[in-house]
Formats: sequence, C-alpha cells, structure tokens
Amino acid sequence: KEFIEDQPKIDAAVKNMISQYLAQIQTGDEHTATATATVSAQEVIAAARLILKEINNFTLLDPVEWGQQYPQDESSSSVDRLDEIARYKAALYMKEKADASGLKASKSFGRKYLIATRMWSVILPRLSEPSDLTAGLSNEVLKALLDVFSQSLSTGGGEGDAELVWCQDIPAELRARHQRRVAAAADREEKYKRELAEAVQGVEQKQMDEDSTPRVEVIE
Repeated sequence: KEFIEDQPKIDAAVKNMISQYLAQIQTGDEHTATATATVSAQEVIAAARLILKEINNFTLLDPVEWGQQYPQDESSSSVDRLDEIARYKAALYMKEKADASGLKASKSFGRKYLIATRMWSVILPRLSEPSDLTAGLSNEVLKALLDVFSQSLSTGGGEGDAELVWCQDIPAELRARHQRRVAAAADREEKYKRELAEAVQGVEQKQMDEDSTPRVEVIE
C-alpha cells in the first residue's frame, strides 16, 4: 500500500527535474552556465526519457538473489534487515501486479519504490558509461540529470535542487523557502542589533565604573 500511495510518482519527479534543469539554463545558473548556449529542451527530454525507460524495464531479482546481492549492513540490526527484505518483497509483488495490469512502474510508484528495490545502484553505473544506450545523447545533460536524481534519492532534507525533485508543489515550496530565508535574515539582524547594544552597554558601563573610581594622588 505504501508504494501505491507514495507521491509524487516517478514520472512526476522526473518532470520536476526536467523543469528545474531547463529553468537553470534559461536563467544562466552557475551550475549550467556552460550548457546555456548549446543544450536544447529536446536533449534534456531525451536524457530523461532514457532514465524512465531504464526504471520501467528494470527486472527485479528474486528475493533470495536480492538478499545475496545486497547483504545486511554491519550497522543495521536483524530487525532492520527483516524489515528491509519485507519491503523489497512488497515492492516486487506490487511491480508484478502493475506489470499484469499493463501499468508502468514510473506511473505507479514513487521514491519509496526506488529506495526499497535499490535498482538505482544498478541503473546509475549503466547509464554513466558511454554505450549503445546513451548513444546520441548529450553526455553533459545526462550526467547532470543522473547526479541530481541520485542526490534526490539519498537526500536527508535541505533546500537544494535535489529536494525539489520529489516535491508535489514546487511553487508553494519555493514560496515557503523564500519566507524561511526572510525570517532567518530578520533573526540574524535582530541578533546583531542585540549583540551590538550589549557591547555598547558594556563599554559604557566600564567607562562609568572607571569614572566613579576614587583617584588617590601621591604628594611627595
């Protein structure tokens, strides 16, 4: 159930990524400045389509084989491992149901499906090297999309581009980010004013203490 209800779906996330990349090119973002004059929307869309194609065509392993390919992490407990395997089996079951219904994985599932199956650890290196799969695509664009998508799957929060990939309402999130930045700036200004006032008060108090201290003149 968690895989079906997970939003946004992979398709929508990839569309978000395309929109972000094209917007960066149009605005001359520093990370895409070298691509501004040469990259077309068609090249970006073609690279994104390949990513979706690989996700949709990916064959999930039998749970036993999957367990062998991805052994238990030393830092995880036996309970964590059992939960990890259970989630993989659930993802496999939902994928088989989607296949039987003629539905694509990218339209049926979201980020949780990719994390549970770990398929990206196989897809990423496959698309990172020049091959027949990537022939005719812009290596620069494909690498940029792969980098952002990879970050989006491992991100733990923050306000970078990767976090926007799986955002359901980007305009609302951008407005919220702006409001948080404005509030943070106001807090910094208030803190500066308070510290400055305390420093000035400290200097004035020191001066007053010095002025009130009796001075003893020594007469020879």
